[in-house]
Amino acid sequence: MIKEDRLNEIIRLFPSDMKEEIHFEKLRYTQLRELRVRVNQNIRIRTCDGEITIDSFKAQEEQIYKIIEKACEYSLYSYEDNMKQGFITIKGGHRIGIGGHVLMESG
Repeated sequence: MIKEDRLNEIIRLFPSDMKEEIHFEKLRYTQLRELRVRVNQNIRIRTCDGEITIDSFKAQEEQIYKIIEKACEYSLYSYEDNMKQGFITIKGGHRIGIGGHVLMESG
């Protein structure tokens, strides 16, 4: 089924401990609108029916880095231009938004 395959493209990016907390098996691709994963914050899932907050789990920086690594197919430099625009596009046309702070030294 095509829609299930699209959800699997998203699921494969998440580390196993996060997958267990999110309970992807309860989500339907057609209902999923947004997965919001931020460092030291609860995971939030927006569906067409509303929003779900996973209070039992806070994402860690290392876990988010693993998601980005997988999304970039372990080749961060090849996605550098996309990341400068604030997102990565993965198979299926899904966009992963990237935000953060930039630290500059000497210009």
